Amino acid sequence: MNPNLSRYQFHTEENSIEAHDEHGKLAGFLEWEPHPEGGHAIAGIMTMQGHRRQGLATEMYTRANAHLGQKIAHSDVKTPDGEDWARTVG
Repeated sequence: MNPNLSRYQFHTEENSIEAHDEHGKLAGFLEWEPHPEGGHAIAGIMTMQGHRRQGLATEMYTRANAHLGQKIAHSDVKTPDGEDWARTVG
């Protein structure tokens, strides 16, 4: 894990991962859903202002992949920042 992320607590649920900062405030989340062609796809991902560009989304993505035991597909609908991030993480 990126050492900058040690201040976050990660909570995994059935279809999501949340990251909370040292004050317990939501810093980001990643949600997934079944993919029509099998597996899972990202249904939503966000990092809150002040927590961006620190690797938080990538860490949640990595943890979601490990939790599910497979790589989650990227959504077909992405913001420009989401497009760049998806290309970066593959």
